[in-house]
Amino acid sequence: SKYGDIGDITFLDSDGSELPRGQFGPYISQFGLQGKVFRHLARYMDYENVIDNLHLICCIAAAVVFVAISYLIYEKYNKLMAVIFFITFWLAPWTVNFARNLYWVEFTWFLPMAIGLLCAWKVDVRKYRIMCIVGAFISILIKCLCGYEYISTIMMGLISFLLVDFVTALYRREQKRRKLLLRTIFLMGCAALAGFIV
Repeated sequence: SKYGDIGDITFLDSDGSELPRGQFGPYISQFGLQGKVFRHLARYMDYENVIDNLHLICCIAAAVVFVAISYLIYEKYNKLMAVIFFITFWLAPWTVNFARNLYWVEFTWFLPMAIGLLCAWKVDVRKYRIMCIVGAFISILIKCLCGYEYISTIMMGLISFLLVDFVTALYRREQKRRKLLLRTIFLMGCAALAGFIV
């Protein structure tokens, strides 16, 4: 808005000749929750710094989710695995590149994984299972309202730690635990699918 209406934009080819004009309109294939949230937040920010501030908010949200995943891995598995995950998040160029992105809102990719990991850690406690099933629904719903990209991989990340525990229970022939894990995986999957459908 600072430099004029986006409908008045012109595109030039490599010779400097004007290319045929396109037409801009609303993108109706997704809801665009992030745009609505950022537009609301921008009202309370200084105009000159609004983009930098929104980038910072996205980075902080991603960092919080990455630290939560690392902490949950530490609690469920061990310190070495947690450190490896943390270093991977910290040094991975794609993770760092997308952390501030206002379209991709990267933390929404990994929030379901954190919820699934919490569920895997506390699967024996009914209160946590219910909380995580509700969290799975909400986190997938939020991700889908922001965009459908990578949704199948994100949903697999939601149940991946539970699947590993289920395979381990099969190998160890732990009948009761296997049934609990299978039921939990099914309910988490249904909650995720419901979030997608909504």
